[in-house]
Amino acid sequence: MTTTDRTTRAVVLGAGFAGLLAARVLADHFAEVLVVDRDDVLAAGAAPRRGVPQGTQVHGMLLGGREAIERLLPGWTDGLAARGAPVGDVVADVAWWFAPGRLAHAPSGMTVVTAGRPLLEDEVRRRVTALRNVRVRGGTDVVGVTATPDGARVTGVRLVDRTPGAAATSVPAGLVVDATGRGSRTPAWLADLGHGPPPEERLDVGIGYVSRTFPVRPGDPDLLACVVALRPPEPRSGVLARQEGDRWILTLGARLGHPVPDDLAGFRAFAAALPAPEPALIAGRDPIGGPAVHRFPTMRWRHYERCPRLPAGLVVLGDAVCSFDPTFAHGMSVAALQAELLARELAAGRDGLERRVARGAADVAAVPWALVSGTVRRFPGMPPKPLRERLLDRYLARLVTAATGDDDVAAAFLRVVNLVAPPPSLLAPRLARRVLAGRAAGRRGTPGAPAALPREARGDLPSPDGRLAR
Repeated sequence: MTTTDRTTRAVVLGAGFAGLLAARVLADHFAEVLVVDRDDVLAAGAAPRRGVPQGTQVHGMLLGGREAIERLLPGWTDGLAARGAPVGDVVADVAWWFAPGRLAHAPSGMTVVTAGRPLLEDEVRRRVTALRNVRVRGGTDVVGVTATPDGARVTGVRLVDRTPGAAATSVPAGLVVDATGRGSRTPAWLADLGHGPPPEERLDVGIGYVSRTFPVRPGDPDLLACVVALRPPEPRSGVLARQEGDRWILTLGARLGHPVPDDLAGFRAFAAALPAPEPALIAGRDPIGGPAVHRFPTMRWRHYERCPRLPAGLVVLGDAVCSFDPTFAHGMSVAALQAELLARELAAGRDGLERRVARGAADVAAVPWALVSGTVRRFPGMPPKPLRERLLDRYLARLVTAATGDDDVAAAFLRVVNLVAPPPSLLAPRLARRVLAGRAAGRRGTPGAPAALPREARGDLPSPDGRLAR
């Protein structure tokens, strides 16, 4: 960190997870950090806000994301627990259901926290806004960026208050971070500056999901969550999670146009069709309030790392780079991991920062994108996979089957699902020997995967693509 850095301002656009965590990082490098959001975020507290339309749905904080936030904001998990968020073991206290059945669930020592999205975000916001050099400006729209005449450097932003008759003003900045999510206008800004928009990759997923909240009762399952993963060609999935306030939230989802009923009878029938018993049990009681419905048609990855030119002074993070199928719970965790990336790159110096962050953000996004796209491409009508991926699919299907009876295999698999370990770690010789031998050595020799698997058992974990095998 240089003296010059300390005397400049950084502006963060967006006060969600990506923006707040970026502000935490920038506070170590700039004299002032201004966080801008269209919502009055300081008044929101632990309540849903308009800028997060999916905030009333279930949100999963994956292990990799929780650990990243803890490194950036030590004590964050304890703060959530003090506010009533349930905390437990990501393996022992969560029922993970894949096509072969429920995974083995011995204690792993890996901590998971289940809470509503508003509380998760508010605990981050409370800690970040307590930093002396971080200021939040809510109720404000971003009109655009300012730049040098040649467009080679972004020099600030143009903002306007969301009040009648307000005029736009320019705010200079040494660095601008776009964390405005899927609706990011950076592609248009780059085009206006003469750089051209980034190449974009899309994947149609056609998701619809409905959430309902139910009261916790004595004698309920001794679990923090139950996750019924997507099992192509079956389009339905579901997540049940215990939350603060003695509540359960149950989110039921489906893809490719399959309906998710929002009437209570249909919702209960959908829950009863899942292989896990817990969703139907909880759905059978009277709900708290009405249903929350959300739809998500398309995943989108903007490849800023492929842009021939990028202006200095502007970086992009979070959903503004890559927005994932929300039912896989990658968004918040990817935002946290990218904030850590920003910290590393700032520590390495400002020269070439924008290009280095673009490449690193893409590397962080590559794993969850491959995990989701590999699953979605198992649905009928998708292009056929190459032989290498089909072979890996067969191996990984055997691995998931073995994980229903082998504690070590289950833990290794869930470390990948939770973005703690890379997918190629599942090919480690010690693990591969146990999987291919068809034994579940971790739990009393319980039989593992059969020699031949039914088709529905081959759709649980996407194969790592070439980028992940580097």
